[in-house]
This record gives sequence, structure tokens and C-alpha cells, in this order.
Amino acid sequence: MTMVRVYVPLSAASVAELYALGSMAAPPVSAFAVTPRLVNVMPSTDEEEREYAAFLAAADAASALVVEGGKPRARRVVAAADLAASVVSPLPANGSRHLAAVSVAVPLTTKSLVSFHLDESPSADADLLWYDITELGAVVELLG
Repeated sequence: MTMVRVYVPLSAASVAELYALGSMAAPPVSAFAVTPRLVNVMPSTDEEEREYAAFLAAADAASALVVEGGKPRARRVVAAADLAASVVSPLPANGSRHLAAVSVAVPLTTKSLVSFHLDESPSADADLLWYDITELGAVVELLG
């Protein structure tokens, strides 16, 4: 089975739901991944660089989930998951949609998640910190 790494922008409430229930978000789930369109516009880059581009798109999308009144009110959160390619579909091209935008046809579960990435503080706009899925409880506390 071919697997795809997807990056999902999440709110703090979604992370808490994952922690409490082990799953969240009824499909379709909006996410970002390496898509054929992304490959076409980045032909001379390797897979790692394309995945980083998808990750950055998810981080940008996470920004929209934490801004209130023009100011950040919470930390950006991006979850990384490995899913079967058969449940991940590129979204149709559209002027405002990122080339890495995908739709996931299954709910996210803690079994499919690999890591979380979040801001060091709500006002940070730098690289996101990395947390393993086993640190989900600590991530929930940080987002508290």
C-alpha cells in the first residue's frame, strides 16, 4: 500500500478532541501534501523539498485558525499523518487554493498521526517546534 504524508492545520480544540477521543474531523479533512501540481511547479527539487513546501502551506493555513481581530490568539498547530494514498485526493485548481491542497476521505486518528508542529508562543511567527505523537498530552497542555 502506498502511503502519503499529509499536513493538517488544526485548532487547539481539534487537538484536544484528538486527545480525548483518539480521532477527530469527519471527512472530508482539508490538508496539504505533495500533489502532481506541486511536482509540476517544482520539477528540479527533491521529495523532501516538496514535502517542506506542503508543510509550509499547512502552517500558513493554520495561521487563519488562530488569528482574532488581526492578532494571533493561539499557537499555530500542524499535524503530520501518514495515510493510504487511496484516501488522499488533490483538490481542483483554483486561484486561491495552494498547489498542495488535498482532501482526506477518512477521519484523522492518533494511529495515523506521526507528529505535531506548533509555535513556541502565540506571537511567534518562526519555525514550528516538533512533537512526537507520543507527546500528545504535553501538546494539549501547551495549547491549554
